[in-house]
Amino acid sequence: MLACSPTPRDYGVTIVGPVADDPSWQARSGEGFDKSAFAVDWDQQIVTCPGDKQSISWLPNTYPKNGAVFEARFSAKDCTPCSLRPKCTKAKREPRIIGLQSRQHHETLQTARQHQTTEDFKQSYAARAGIEGTHEQAIRRCGLRDAAISGSRRHACSMSPPPSQSIWSGWTRGGPALQEQKRDAPTSRPCGGLPRVIANSPPVSTFEQDHIDLAQSTRCQQRRAA
Repeated sequence: MLACSPTPRDYGVTIVGPVADDPSWQARSGEGFDKSAFAVDWDQQIVTCPGDKQSISWLPNTYPKNGAVFEARFSAKDCTPCSLRPKCTKAKREPRIIGLQSRQHHETLQTARQHQTTEDFKQSYAARAGIEGTHEQAIRRCGLRDAAISGSRRHACSMSPPPSQSIWSGWTRGGPALQEQKRDAPTSRPCGGLPRVIANSPPVSTFEQDHIDLAQSTRCQQRRAA
């Protein structure tokens, strides 16, 4: 989140992850002038367009729900005859209006979008992508969002999985203590009527439990989709 942008400066922590791409048609077309093409002078409160024309007003945004704090408006006499207009706006008569977040958020977002296109970012993000893939497999394959407690309600599907991740990793690595706990645990049916492992169950083989976990995860997804 952009609200976390001060963390490298304040806490010495860098958040590694992609930010959302610019959703504007200018950015999606690959040929238009999105916000990154405009130079913003925050001190003078002036925005300069790719055609080297400057904004004529800088006002508070009148519709804060769109996330913008300021609006910079260009002159109609500059925008209307401009040869670059088709790449800038689809408005028939109105000039281009640039909505801006706060300076910190705007600059952080633009810097992050540029950085995530580099090879350095891809190499740094590769490690996180591997961890997220492991979490996704644990959630979908072993149902770690489901409580393994007899008689529990399925509201536990909203539980956070990280505390259970180490247990799942131990199972897949075949840790003897966890394998023994797994063999000695009973089964409950918190989701979809399929058995889940908890304490003091009859012995369950690894092969059987793998199929049970996969079936339960599939049934949970089907019920949530319904």
